[in-house]
Amino acid sequence: MLDIIPRRSVNFSPGVFFTALRIIRDKQVYRGPEIESFKEKFANYIGLKYITGVSLARAGFYLLLKALDLKPGDEIIMPAYNFHVLPIIAKVLGIKPVFVDITSETYNIDVTLIEKNITPKTKAILVIHMSGLPCAMEPILDIAHKNNLKVIEDCAQALGAEYKGRKVGSWGDVSIFSFDFNKNMPCFLGGIVATNDITVYRKLVELFVEYSSFDRRNFWRNLFSNFIFYFAMKKQIFPFTTYPIIRILDSFNSDFVDKLTHSEIYLPTCMPRHYKMRLTNLQAAVGLKQMEALDSVNQRMINNAEVLNRELAGIEGIRIPRSLPGYKHIYLYYRLIVGKPYAFRKKLLRRGVDILRSCMLACSELEFFSDAKANCPVAIKAANNGLEIPNGPSLTEENMLYIARQIRQVNAQLRKR
Repeated sequence: MLDIIPRRSVNFSPGVFFTALRIIRDKQVYRGPEIESFKEKFANYIGLKYITGVSLARAGFYLLLKALDLKPGDEIIMPAYNFHVLPIIAKVLGIKPVFVDITSETYNIDVTLIEKNITPKTKAILVIHMSGLPCAMEPILDIAHKNNLKVIEDCAQALGAEYKGRKVGSWGDVSIFSFDFNKNMPCFLGGIVATNDITVYRKLVELFVEYSSFDRRNFWRNLFSNFIFYFAMKKQIFPFTTYPIIRILDSFNSDFVDKLTHSEIYLPTCMPRHYKMRLTNLQAAVGLKQMEALDSVNQRMINNAEVLNRELAGIEGIRIPRSLPGYKHIYLYYRLIVGKPYAFRKKLLRRGVDILRSCMLACSELEFFSDAKANCPVAIKAANNGLEIPNGPSLTEENMLYIARQIRQVNAQLRKR
C-alpha cells in the first residue's frame, strides 16, 4: 500500500490555535503582557540574560550586526553552506562575507579553516548549527578570543540542541533564533536576538527605538499563509489535495511549490520595511504555549531520525547525518547526500514520499559574492546533492520505516543504471 507523506508539517497543536484565537478575541494582538513573559521564559530556557523579540530571525541578524558596530569594509567569517539571506544582509550593510568550507561529517563550518581566513579587517565569526547539529563551540571560541573577534550563533535550526550539556545560543556573544513555520517552534513567524553582553543589549535597545511599530498587513498575511500551509501539509489532508497537485506540477518539471517556501535570491538596495518590526503579543503568546512541548517535539524528531539512521546505515551511495559524542543533535532537518538528487526526488515522489531539495546554498558561488569567491567543494556538494527527508514530530515510526524502505529501493534502482 502506498503511504503519502508530506515534505514538512507545521508543528501547531490545537492549543496553539486556541491561544491565537484568545489573543485576537482580547484585542491584544500587537501589545500585551505575554511579550515580557515569553522573553523571560525563553531566556531561562537558553540560559541567557537579555532577549529582544524581532519580526524575523533575519531581521535579528541585521539588527545585531549594527549592535556589534560592524562597519562598511569590515569582514565576517561564515560557512559557505548557508541561508543566502544572511550574507546578503551583511553585503547590504557594506560588510564583506568571507566564506569558509564545511566538513563532510557535520555540514557545519570547518574549524580548521577559520584562522587561515582571518585578516586585520575580520571582526566576527558567524556559526550556523546546521539542521540541528551544534558546531564545535569551544575551539571556535578559542580562535575568537585569541583574535579578539565576536561570535554570532545562528540557532534558527537548532532550538534546544546542546553542545557539551549546554544549550546552543548560550556560547557566543550573541545568537539568533527563528519561529518560522518550518521550525520546531513556529509562532506565526518571529524571532529572537539573545545575549549575555549588557553593552550589546543596550545597543539593541537603542536601535529598537525605530522599531516601535507593527506591520499589520504583513503580519496578517503571514498568519493566514501559516494556516494554509498547516492544513495543506496535514497528514489527513495532504494525500487528497496537495499531493496530487505536486504530482501534476512535477510532471511538467515545475518547481512552483518549492518557490512558495524558499526565499527569493536577489540583492536588495536596502532592508525591507518588515525587517524593522517587533515581535507581536500574539506571537509571544503562541511561543509560551509552544515552549510547553518543545523538548518532547525535539525528542520525537530525534527518535524519527534514529530510525532512519539505523535503516540507512552503510548503504552505498547515500550519506546520512551524523551525531557526535557530547553533541545533542535535534535533527530539525534530516539531510541526505545522494548521487542523483533530481532523479532520486522524482522517484520518491511517485512512491508517496514528498521531499525537498536543500534550501541551503553554496553562497560562495552566488554572483553577488564574486569578490568573495572561495574554494568550498564540500559546501558545493552539499548544496547540489542534498535532500531533506521528512522526519517531523507528527510522523510515526511506521512512517519512518516506510520512508527508509523507499529510499533503499530507489537508491538500488538508480545505482543499477
